[in-house]
Amino acid sequence: MIRAVSGAAGLRGPAAFVFFGRLVALGTGILTALLASRVLGADGRGVVVTFAAVQFLLATGLALGTGSAAYLLTSRRDLPVPAIVGGVMLVGGAIGIASAVVAGAAIATGINRQLLPDVADAVALLIAPAAASQYVATTMVQMAMGSARPKTTMVALALSPVLLLVATASVAAVGGGAGEMIAAYTIAWAVAAGIAGIVVSRSVSVRLATARRLVVVGSPAALGDLANALSYRSDVLVLSLLAGPAAVGVYALAVQALEPLWILAGSAAGGLLISLPSQPQQTWKPTVVGATLRISALTLVGAIAVVALMPIMVTAAGPGFEAAPIVALAIAPAIVLLAASKTLSVVQLVSGRLGWSTLISGASLALNLAANVALIPLLGAVGAGLASVVSYGSSAALWTWALRRR
Repeated sequence: MIRAVSGAAGLRGPAAFVFFGRLVALGTGILTALLASRVLGADGRGVVVTFAAVQFLLATGLALGTGSAAYLLTSRRDLPVPAIVGGVMLVGGAIGIASAVVAGAAIATGINRQLLPDVADAVALLIAPAAASQYVATTMVQMAMGSARPKTTMVALALSPVLLLVATASVAAVGGGAGEMIAAYTIAWAVAAGIAGIVVSRSVSVRLATARRLVVVGSPAALGDLANALSYRSDVLVLSLLAGPAAVGVYALAVQALEPLWILAGSAAGGLLISLPSQPQQTWKPTVVGATLRISALTLVGAIAVVALMPIMVTAAGPGFEAAPIVALAIAPAIVLLAASKTLSVVQLVSGRLGWSTLISGASLALNLAANVALIPLLGAVGAGLASVVSYGSSAALWTWALRRR
C-alpha cells in the first residue's frame, strides 16, 4: 500500500525516503492529537495548541531566512557541515533569548493569561527553549536534504513527532494537564534537536562568523519566513483571542487530521530539493509542474477521505469536539492548495531566489489576517478554515505566476 501510494505520486529515490519519514510523522502526529485531545479536552488542548502556535511563530519568524541559508550552503558545499551546524546552534540560541524577552513582555502585559488561561506564568517562559529547539531540529532536516542524504533526512523528519508522542503518553500516564503537557513537549523538542544535530554531523564547529553568514545568505527570505509563520499560525492566535481556547481545540483537531496530507507535498518537495540541483536547469520546470499535478490530485483524494472519517476521530477524541467535521470540510480545499504551493515553490529555492518567498508569503499573510478577522466573529472555527482557503489559494496562484516568469 505504501509503495503503491508513493509510486503513484512519483515519489521515487530520495523522495521515497522523505515519504517514509513523513509517514512516520503522519501516524504519530494523529495519535498525539487524539491522545492529547482525550486527556486535555477541548479547552486544555486549545491552550497547548496556542502555545505551539506561538512557538512555531518564534522558531520560524525569528529565523531570518537562516534555515533556507543552511540548506543552500550545505547543498553548494560552501562551508563544512560541522561549521554550518555550529552556526545554526548560535542562531538557535539567539532565538531562545529573543523568545524569552517576548515571554517576559507577555507576562508583564497579561497577554499570556488571555492566550494561555489557567496556566502558570512560569510555563510561558518555556517558550524560549521550545522555540530554540524547534528551530534547530527543523533546520537539521533542511541540512540533511542539502547534504543529499535521504536516509538521514528520513530519520530527522520522524524524530520530533515520535518524541512528541512519547511526551504526550507520559503526561497522560500521570494525569497531567496543559501546563505539564507544554513542559513535556519542550523537553521533547530539546531532545529532538540534540539527536538531529548528532545525526547530521558528529562534530560541531561553533563560530560567530558562520552564524553571520547564515543571516546574510538568508536575508532575502527573512521577511518571507516571518510572513510564512504568521500565515500558517495566525489563525490560531486570532481564533484564541476572538473565540476562546475551546474553539482552538476543535479547530486543531480538524487541522491535524488534514495536515498530515502534507506528507505527499512535503515528500515531493524534499525529494526535489535533493535531486534538482544535479539535473539540467531546463528540466526543472516540467519536473516540478508534473509533481505538482500528481501531488494535488492525490491530496484531494486524501482530503475527501479524511473528511469522511472525521466522525470516527471525534468519537476517539471525546466530548467537546462535535463541530470538528464541518470545520474539516471548510479547511479541506486549503490543504490541496497548500500542497500545490509547497511543490511549486521548490524551483525558486533551488535557484537561490529567496526573495520570492517574502513577496508571496507577505501577500497571502495580508489576505489571511483580513479573512480571519472578518470571518471568525461570524463563523468561529469554520471561519478560520475558510480564511485558510483564501490565503493558500492566493499563495498557489502567486507561486504559479512566479514559475511561469522564470
